Amino acid sequence: MDLNDCCKRRRVVVDLSEGSKTMLKEAVLQLVTYHQDPDKVFNETTSMLHRETTQDSAAILCSSLQGLAPCSLTTSDFRATEACANKLLDIVRRSRATKTLCSTMQDEVTAVVMLTKHLMENQNLQTLRFYNLLCKESCLPLEVIWSLHEAGVMNVEAYLSFKQDEKSFVEVVVQQIFDRLEVKQHDKFSLESLINHISQLAFPGKTDPEKLPLKKFANVILDSVILKLVDTMTADSKPVRLPVASVQQGHNSDGMRKQYGHVINLILTHRPTTARSAFSVQTDLTYPRSPPLLVTMFKQLLLVFDVEEVVEILRQIQDRPINWPHLLTLVSTFIVCLPTATNCLFGK
Repeated sequence: MDLNDCCKRRRVVVDLSEGSKTMLKEAVLQLVTYHQDPDKVFNETTSMLHRETTQDSAAILCSSLQGLAPCSLTTSDFRATEACANKLLDIVRRSRATKTLCSTMQDEVTAVVMLTKHLMENQNLQTLRFYNLLCKESCLPLEVIWSLHEAGVMNVEAYLSFKQDEKSFVEVVVQQIFDRLEVKQHDKFSLESLINHISQLAFPGKTDPEKLPLKKFANVILDSVILKLVDTMTADSKPVRLPVASVQQGHNSDGMRKQYGHVINLILTHRPTTARSAFSVQTDLTYPRSPPLLVTMFKQLLLVFDVEEVVEILRQIQDRPINWPHLLTLVSTFIVCLPTATNCLFGK
């Protein structure tokens, strides 16, 4: 008979109460913490993210951190902050290497974010340090930004506030949004929801003077995406959803109308041309021959206005340099989509 057989015969199963289980768990954690290197204990508990529920992992990690504190030169909340931020950044860098945040990585992000949330709620996390560590990355993937926002760990407003003084950030985040406009999104990420939130920052119902720099920054991001769409479109460009607030998402009506009117002005005054050059190719700018992407843009933007409001928007730019091909495309789309527009435009 070997030792294993002996142990099996002598093993007694004891049905412990919940209180006894808790005491046993705490005793085991204290014992392991005392005898093992703090870093190894920490790494082992955080590695449980894939084997346990997020809530259990958070509870185990919190207990381990409390045990580690007396024998560590750093505080438990400092170590938790470093670990969570570094795990997220590790996923981000791996996704950059593969040029995609796959479903598995997205699940990893969700698990780490939820663990961070539990630590934050239990005051086991240094929030400001966590923000600073994440914001050292040039630009987090949109999926990570939205996961942090939805979990209430770091909302979009806070993230953009940290990044608004970084010139390179705008170019990177604009490219990310642009690249995802035609791509089917992962079930756990909604580009439309993110665009809606940025739109609310750019066009709030009421402007808070203290948030004016953030409002301008959100505007720069959205305007840059739209102009990138306009500049890169060709006759073969596929229609995409314009990166503006969605009517279905319940964005405040005043803010939405301001945004849509602003975008129409933006497109019509972008890269102005002479009227002569536009009318020389007028036959190519009728509704059937207009670039499908530009037509789709104007259709979406005209959706929230009645005829008189569109005419008023056109009056506001009549003394400004205009991109005439864009204007003629808008007018032809306007007339086709709203037949009564002819009377208002030509006074019939």
